Amino acid sequence: MELRKQWGVTYLQQIYANLPGFEQNLPATFNQRWQKPGDPSNFQRLSVQYGEAYDAGSNFYQSDGVYGDASYLRLKNVALSWQLPGQLLSKLHIQNARIYANAQNLLTITHYQGNDPETQNFYGIPPLKTVVLGLQITF
Repeated sequence: MELRKQWGVTYLQQIYANLPGFEQNLPATFNQRWQKPGDPSNFQRLSVQYGEAYDAGSNFYQSDGVYGDASYLRLKNVALSWQLPGQLLSKLHIQNARIYANAQNLLTITHYQGNDPETQNFYGIPPLKTVVLGLQITF
């Protein structure tokens, strides 16, 4: 298990690196963007032209507004195994038998705004969950 208390870049840093309005994928939260004067929004007006909107986005990108809480609690590795009892092994004419399970990245608890608080890469993928089940038998 890993617990990390940290401050890091949010998805806004990577979105404002190429200012909103330019050709790029944007998260669904940008549907609540500013469109006309008086609109309440957490995001500015989109623009593909240089001017006030571009300058405001550029200034925001260089500010601490693109940083946020990137703390998380992650269950990274779990390994379980069970050795079959000797009485059962002798009845089955088996020398040894073991059942096991290994898992990685089972759970992440965070309020981070982005894909993964560990890598802080909006366009990357978070760590994949992996589960392996097995049976090892020796005759």
